[in-house]
Amino acid sequence: MNRVIGPVPTFVLLTAVIAEIGSSNVTPSAFIQPGTAIVLLTIAYGMPLLILREMFVAKGFAALIPAGLAYGVINEGILAKTILLTTALPLPSFDGYGVLGGISTGWAALILVWHLVNSLLGPLALTYLLFPDRRDGRWLSDRWLAALVALQVIGGAAIFFTDQPGRAAGSLAHFAVLAAAFAALLAVAFQMPRQPVFSDDRGGVLKPFLVGAAMFLGLMLFPTLLAEFKVPLAVYFAWMAIICGILIRLLLRRESIPVQTLAAIAMGNTAAQSLWLLLIWSPRAEPERTLTATVFLLGSLCVAWRLRRPRGAV
Repeated sequence: MNRVIGPVPTFVLLTAVIAEIGSSNVTPSAFIQPGTAIVLLTIAYGMPLLILREMFVAKGFAALIPAGLAYGVINEGILAKTILLTTALPLPSFDGYGVLGGISTGWAALILVWHLVNSLLGPLALTYLLFPDRRDGRWLSDRWLAALVALQVIGGAAIFFTDQPGRAAGSLAHFAVLAAAFAALLAVAFQMPRQPVFSDDRGGVLKPFLVGAAMFLGLMLFPTLLAEFKVPLAVYFAWMAIICGILIRLLLRRESIPVQTLAAIAMGNTAAQSLWLLLIWSPRAEPERTLTATVFLLGSLCVAWRLRRPRGAV
């Protein structure tokens, strides 16, 4: 029990806070409402991400890449069902863009990568920094893991097949497609090499921080502009594939991934996203969202600065 007291609640809280509040999708005042907090901390983020972490903790860093994409299928396909929207998407630039068989493929490509970085890798890196001695082992027993899987499957199916505010019930055909995509990504994760592994090595912070900021520009902002101007879908997917391929190659060619490096990348991504949101919300007289973006921007800079200091320094 002592092994899970620290990392599990920390990881669960960070996943929901960074993904939902950090993106301005949910305001802090809405987040603390009991109903919203329970859903976000359990079936939306906490449970599925804990399950995936426990499944692939022994596989090393590489397996987390397809696992994080698989989580995006759960969040945006099964639960929020934004992948099945053709209009009124969270980013209006993607309305009607790349719709195939009732699935917004352009939006799916962007939001799955976003969840990989913001919902899984960033929170996991910060949790590992806080609890380095609990990084490599399982946090949950097989019994707890099986219980979470059962609850997630039942809860996810119940949400998908029922009407939600602003979301119609999903169809069996779409559920089958999403389930197949999820299973395929998990199959890829199980086949990934065991290297690189996480390590405690310490190196520079500025370079990975800038890489994280560039990731936001290349995998979020620029693709959104491509969707806004409705460039041919082949060009959009080619851009996403090239940028993702370059980043994955840079990460996977190493024998180990310092947790510090991954955290710095995540902070660079968060800083760039927060600056973008600050520019959006400030002119719109949205004080709570403006303040939130400011806090996340300053927070990511402070964490990055703290990463520069030697371990144990005060």
